[in-house]
Amino acid sequence: MSQLFLLEFNIKDQAGVDTFMEYMNQSRQRMAADGLEELSSYVDQDDPLHVISMIQWVSREHHNVAMQKEFANPESAEVLAAIGADRPLRETWLDAAE
Repeated sequence: MSQLFLLEFNIKDQAGVDTFMEYMNQSRQRMAADGLEELSSYVDQDDPLHVISMIQWVSREHHNVAMQKEFANPESAEVLAAIGADRPLRETWLDAAE
């Protein structure tokens, strides 16, 4: 059963938002090979440095494997440093309300 994952955090400046969005678009194909089904990223209208991504994974295990690969990639570390998240990111796994 697919798993819906919500990722949100604040980024230090608009250049960081642009860097993040570009990175997510570029990594979509790579993560699809590891179980990514769908990815949509949004910017908060009232706080344009608050970024939210809704990500559908085949399973949480697929997400875990993909993240291990992503964080082993030096490019990922560079992107995280460039965006300068000013508070810890928030990760939420969601179930549909019945």
